[in-house]
Amino acid sequence: MLTGMVLAIVMQGQSIFEGLCNGCYLHGKSADLAVSTNHTVHDLLATDVITGIPKVFKSLLNN
Repeated sequence: MLTGMVLAIVMQGQSIFEGLCNGCYLHGKSADLAVSTNHTVHDLLATDVITGIPKVFKSLLNN
């Protein structure tokens, strides 16, 4: 999943370094959000991280 996120960012015109940094941040922040609300580190799935990505984008826009 992380590879797909990085690739999508790079394909939008960012450098590979920016894609790695931004993809890792979005992935980690989404996982942190899922763990803080309704999951534990033991039952977190990739689909849970995927569903949290829009929430991360909204939190970035609100800041």
